[in-house]
Amino acid sequence: MKAAMKNDVIGLRKDIATDENANTILHRIKQTKATEEKAIYDVMKRHNELITDYVYLKQKLFKQFENHAGLLALKNYIEFIEKYEYGAVFCQLQSPRYTKFNQCFQLVNLKFK
Repeated sequence: MKAAMKNDVIGLRKDIATDENANTILHRIKQTKATEEKAIYDVMKRHNELITDYVYLKQKLFKQFENHAGLLALKNYIEFIEKYEYGAVFCQLQSPRYTKFNQCFQLVNLKFK
């Protein structure tokens, strides 16, 4: 779910330009009559909540398997997936699929509680 939300934020300008309907932010704007900024804020807030839940669950999982022979393999796999997700953001931001719509998303001014 967090990957889909990330894609919706990064691809918002593209989705507006191509009249795409499968975007969480656009759906929120249409359903709640929220401003674009408010819809982005709401989606990013939920994204951050999912990240917090993920970190908690990952810690619980590592604790549950702390004495298991496969713990290192589990940690390596999760680290691989996390690095892939991190790198995918930069690939998306440089992809012609997104850059042709002249979008440069800056979320630095949004504060999430």
